[in-house]
Amino acid sequence: MKVLKILIAKYQEDREVFDALPSKKPKLSKLKKAQLEYKNKISEKERLKKEREERRKEIEMKKKFSKERRFKRQIHFTQKTKKGQPLMKSRMKILLEDVEKLVSKD
Repeated sequence: MKVLKILIAKYQEDREVFDALPSKKPKLSKLKKAQLEYKNKISEKERLKKEREERRKEIEMKKKFSKERRFKRQIHFTQKTKKGQPLMKSRMKILLEDVEKLVSKD
């Protein structure tokens, strides 16, 4: 009975080692390898193209946002009173917003 248990234990150990070994994959023909390589290249190109497009859109949005911000700022700074003096109310409002942004960052 002990011998049988020892043999079963030995068989299970060998089986675990065998299962842990990587199984052999069937070799691919040159045609299949070339097809896989081609698909990988195409998918990589598409991925890079999407990344470039996303980056371009992001940059475009940042430019648009900053252009709008500069335009609004320019409008406020060019306002004048009836006598031609600069309108300080809008200038002070913009300066206050700038100071609040600096304070909120800290």
